Amino acid sequence: MNLFNKILNIFSKANMASVLEEDSERIIKDIEIEDRNIERYQIQSGKLYNLWHSKNYVATESYGLKIIGHGNWLPGVFETMAKLYRRQKRYNSEIDILEAGIQAQKEHSNSGVAIRDFQLRIERIHELQPNSNSID
Repeated sequence: MNLFNKILNIFSKANMASVLEEDSERIIKDIEIEDRNIERYQIQSGKLYNLWHSKNYVATESYGLKIIGHGNWLPGVFETMAKLYRRQKRYNSEIDILEAGIQAQKEHSNSGVAIRDFQLRIERIHELQPNSNSID
């Protein structure tokens, strides 16, 4: 359950007067931790984009997989990795990373356009794949 849903769950109990002060402090602490994580994830996403932009593809893939493995769920990370795999015509890897991106967005209740865009990219890959002899 994501942080926002936890907060709603606590405040929707019997009445707001029953919310303990320690619950409020814990919630605030959780929000601050999540904010710091998002800031760190944004910095990592920027570094990944810079690696991609400088055409250092080996480092891009290595760093991208590392930050995803450490919990970075921002859509830009998955988009950059998908672009890398598309450039290399590694369509199966592109599908895998986009599906992981969709799952990450769902786990963090990010119902924005990222899921839709990832699904459209997967459809496009299926159009490209029959014309490709690329294996990965």
